[in-house]
Amino acid sequence: MNVLSSGVSPKPFSLQQYRDQVARQAGDDQAKYLIYSVSRHAIIKDRQHVGGLADRLKGIYSAFLMAAATGRVFLIDWETPFALSDNLKPRDYDWRLEPHLKKLGQRSETIHLDMIDKRGNILKETPPDRLEQDIFGGRQTCVLNINWLYAEPYLNFFDLPQSDDRAFRQIFDFLFEPLVPRDLAPEMKQLDKRRLSHDGLFGIHLRIGGDAAWLDPKLDKRRSWRPLMKAAFEFAARRGSTDPLFYFASDSEKAKRSVAKRDWPHPVVTIAGPIQHLDRSSDMTRQGNDFTFFEFEMLRHCDGVIGGAGAFYSTAAMAGGKPYTTYRD
Repeated sequence: MNVLSSGVSPKPFSLQQYRDQVARQAGDDQAKYLIYSVSRHAIIKDRQHVGGLADRLKGIYSAFLMAAATGRVFLIDWETPFALSDNLKPRDYDWRLEPHLKKLGQRSETIHLDMIDKRGNILKETPPDRLEQDIFGGRQTCVLNINWLYAEPYLNFFDLPQSDDRAFRQIFDFLFEPLVPRDLAPEMKQLDKRRLSHDGLFGIHLRIGGDAAWLDPKLDKRRSWRPLMKAAFEFAARRGSTDPLFYFASDSEKAKRSVAKRDWPHPVVTIAGPIQHLDRSSDMTRQGNDFTFFEFEMLRHCDGVIGGAGAFYSTAAMAGGKPYTTYRD
């Protein structure tokens, strides 16, 4: 049975109610599933996987709300480049695909929807109470590729903050418990210790990208970390911090080294690591994968985050329920 019916708002609806509803469906052969997958349909030749970490987490957020709106069991299929559960394990809701594989393998009513980028515009135009009929077609299993926030229509139906920025954190905390790699845990512990001596910890993210698709129109010069650092100090001051500590994250080790060598008016922490992007999954190493999640977690713990191109920093801030701003000259 769907959570939503036409013209009826089920408020107050909570994440716990959804979890309990799904638990009651355990073993039910008629249960319907919505599976968020990072593997795109075989007909997509140029991009076999949903993009980077931020794109995937935004897609999970939107897909979860759609599952709740239609009363479907929500699962995550993320094994590329490595299993998601290695870095984010289930917290209050078990979204792992493995326990359901046998049942899913016996089904023939499956639809795979690739809603990446402009293909997903139809999701913006479909009211939650029409989603099951107009998009999923009542099929028992829907596999969904999605990479953006299509959540605004759904927040009105649920007992969630009426903004993505705040609702994102609630759903992130409901779904995930971050696992910090053992070799990086001391770095996070040291930063937590240092922040006790300051009145704020602020994250800075500079994405260089390395190809034409990721040239930042504002921060694409050789020393683009300079204006970003200045903007970060101003951001912290606007947030009322007089003695801030900063964490500088980037996909450029050269930028990290340059920032670390500079004598700044406030202390700035950088941590070296293997720089890789999840959207280039075929080339990802275990160490690169773990460090990507680690930098995300470090930014998530900051009191505010500033960045340039890309959504890595803003998604980390939303996952932590913290303010963020985009660099503008």
